[in-house]
Amino acid sequence: MSWKNFYPFDNMDEFKKITQNMEGFSSIDEYIKHIFSQTMPPSMFPDLFEEKEKKNPNKQKKEEIEKKKLEYQIFDLHDFVIVRIPINRKINVSELKIYHTSSLLTVKGIPNKKDKHEIPLPALVKHKKTRTKFKNRILEITMPKVQDNRYTEINF
Repeated sequence: MSWKNFYPFDNMDEFKKITQNMEGFSSIDEYIKHIFSQTMPPSMFPDLFEEKEKKNPNKQKKEEIEKKKLEYQIFDLHDFVIVRIPINRKINVSELKIYHTSSLLTVKGIPNKKDKHEIPLPALVKHKKTRTKFKNRILEITMPKVQDNRYTEINF
């Protein structure tokens, strides 16, 4: 007996017939297609992507949401966390609202005044001494990290 006898993808038509009326398999199928679409170029599975586009009437809404995602870079340095956000020429930086907790940065006003973006920080930061700088259409937010140098004894 060969290992090919156990390969599940030889006869997909038969598999589809068997699982057609079973609950739960459609969600697995959609999940697998989603993973393929995220990891492999469309040229490898053109039929897979065409079928997905036909089934998804909300594709335009998803694309609009993705366009509203904020582009940023985070740098986790030894003493600081730095967040850099490219700013469009149409945005007045003085109208932005920027807040942060020890683990989350919130930016309001990009790209529209009502938009709000939350950026999780890679390390805990102090509540004070945060600096901002705007240069060459890049908003840079520098936050000092919390330094916890307390020793704790560990018992056996």
